Amino acid sequence: MITIIYFASARDRAKTDKETIDYTGSLSGLKDIIYKRHDELRDIELLFAVNKKYVNNCKINDGDEIAVFPPVSGG
Repeated sequence: MITIIYFASARDRAKTDKETIDYTGSLSGLKDIIYKRHDELRDIELLFAVNKKYVNNCKINDGDEIAVFPPVSGG
């Protein structure tokens, strides 16, 4: 099982802050699953972190924690 945690506007649009699913595979495959489950996330740019490290693509393993959030800006 993996844990997906949604932050900021991603959380608002997904209408949940966290979900757990049974998945192993690529991050790009997981993105497809996330967009199918939460179609309202398709129209915003999202960043992904796996086990607290920003990634573009990687292998997702059992027990991983995936963070989903919009780009952040400093200021």
